[in-house]
Amino acid sequence: MNLKFDSNQVNMCVSADKDSTLSNHDDKQLPNNSDLGQVNQNQWNNDNSSHIDQCLINIQPCSSTSYSSQLKSSLVNSSDLSMLNSFNNCDDISHDHVYCMSNISNITKCCSINVCGLRSKLVIPDFINFVEKYDIFFVSETKLDAYDTVCMKDYVFFHKFRDKCRNKSGGVGVFIKKSLSTKLTVLDCSSENFLFLKCKDSDVIFGNVYIPPEGSHYSSLELFDSLESCIIDLKIKFANCLFCIFGDFNARTGSLSDFVDFDKYVINENFDDITMQHIVMNNLDELGFPVERFSCDSKCNNYGQRLIQLCKSANIFIGNGRCGNDAYIGRNTCNKGNGSLIDYLLMSGILFPCITYFNVLQFDPILSDVHCALEFCFNLNIIPDCNVMDASIKSKDDVCYRPVWSSNLSASYKHKFDSTAVSNLLDELKEVCENLHFDVNVVNHLTGKVSGILTDAAVSCDLIKKNVNHRKSKKNNKIWFDSDCKNARIQYMNYKNMYSRNPTAENKESLVCSSRQYKKEVKKKFRAYQKSIVDKIKGLKNKDPRSYWSLLNKYSGDRKEVINKVTTEAFFDHFSKLNEVDTQVDIDDFDITNVLSNNSDLDKPFTVLEMRKAIISLKNNKASSSFDHVLNEYLKNVPDSMFDVFLLFV
Repeated sequence: MNLKFDSNQVNMCVSADKDSTLSNHDDKQLPNNSDLGQVNQNQWNNDNSSHIDQCLINIQPCSSTSYSSQLKSSLVNSSDLSMLNSFNNCDDISHDHVYCMSNISNITKCCSINVCGLRSKLVIPDFINFVEKYDIFFVSETKLDAYDTVCMKDYVFFHKFRDKCRNKSGGVGVFIKKSLSTKLTVLDCSSENFLFLKCKDSDVIFGNVYIPPEGSHYSSLELFDSLESCIIDLKIKFANCLFCIFGDFNARTGSLSDFVDFDKYVINENFDDITMQHIVMNNLDELGFPVERFSCDSKCNNYGQRLIQLCKSANIFIGNGRCGNDAYIGRNTCNKGNGSLIDYLLMSGILFPCITYFNVLQFDPILSDVHCALEFCFNLNIIPDCNVMDASIKSKDDVCYRPVWSSNLSASYKHKFDSTAVSNLLDELKEVCENLHFDVNVVNHLTGKVSGILTDAAVSCDLIKKNVNHRKSKKNNKIWFDSDCKNARIQYMNYKNMYSRNPTAENKESLVCSSRQYKKEVKKKFRAYQKSIVDKIKGLKNKDPRSYWSLLNKYSGDRKEVINKVTTEAFFDHFSKLNEVDTQVDIDDFDITNVLSNNSDLDKPFTVLEMRKAIISLKNNKASSSFDHVLNEYLKNVPDSMFDVFLLFV
């Protein structure tokens, strides 16, 4: 494993020697997996931020490979690879397979897991906290129906459910952060087992799949035919689209090859340039990923054989065992029995370099009964919507300033004013008024000076306090999450840490038992809490209607969160239009005789007395604006020289 870091662009180049790794599969000499994990863990830590600047992926195949020139030309000329950008120069490195990826990019964090029933998981705070770590969270086997409503703060939920069934079963769904929901479109699909999303700004299509296990009442190989038909229809509808499909396929594929291996002589002699470019583009060997599949599960079943056929026909590849922390491993994703690999990440070949992180997480019975979560990060340039409330970039410790007032400091506050600054500001205001030179920048400049004079005097008297809000970890602040739930959670976390350090069968059994007890306790307290709310509502219906409706509205699921998305520019444009003069008005329609002579009194300039009376009428402990930290008390206690400044503003 060779690493090269570019000091200017913080690029990571991962290379593997041809003689020892990728090309010599017969010797099975693999790179150090701990090195791979360390590289990807560093990548994950560096990219773990909520808002990252947009940056395109830079991929460079090496000039030493057999297809390098064809690959470069195909990438540059291909219209469906707008995400791939200019190539970096890596010719000075002695290797055969290199790709470079910018470390400063817009990373989309995703996760996929079979939850074995979603409603029961939403009661557990640990599951909610786990979902909130990701931008897109895919779930399968949700066991929902048409009457189930799933709500989670800051997320939008889409799902498909099994319609014709005696008991709730099957189903797929996805949680999408609201900032990303406008960038993704849910595509129509006739099957209840598939859910497809398309990125509006790119050709990438996400797919979430759940195939019932073999032998179940709903199992059928025809489901793979339906999935293949959906992929073909989407390829026809969206030309040059790229696929990223994940979910529980219940397919055991062993180490079967998932692509058609063309002979180089056949390719050169029988395929045209367009077909050649398409084959070269999806050549994992050229992109620096292992061609041979790796899997800890050596068994195959009928579903596995059919999944391999689907991969070959749809020209998509299995990501498990090929990328991220799972490279050259292929960990089991199902802990039932001796374990099996049945949850997959399937992708178009050209999307492999877009995976900045991939890992099969350790089994957690809180998240699923038997399945492990697939965690992965994409660099797909999905730019989230900017929320006005979150527009400012906050540091680790949020610093805010709070204006206060004390009547004992009134005299001291007046003496702290800078008379020179007030005099200079007054001269500047008179000059602007005489020249009639008004624009937005001038007004903002003068207003800032007035605020600065007021706040400087307040700061000198220690009237503006600095508050540092140290960020703390999220706490389970549910009303029904009492001490019994906390104790059960502590016991579960202890066994979870023990199993993480030493994953033995005994520790796993202890973890499952403790998680079962934890979930049982949480559900018990939640049901008791729901019952108390229902009883309270029934008791208030006739006794106290006002409290009845207040409580009913509080716990109603139909309330919609109102988010202020109006920017300051929109406010400015709106009120600017209000002050515009309609030049099309015919002044001949006005009767000049109706203009009263006493209107001249209204045109007189404001006096200091009127200004004082207006300021005194202001409410105490209120700020004139949330931006300048100027309390009304500051205006009431200014020296007389400041009133001349105020009069020029009005």
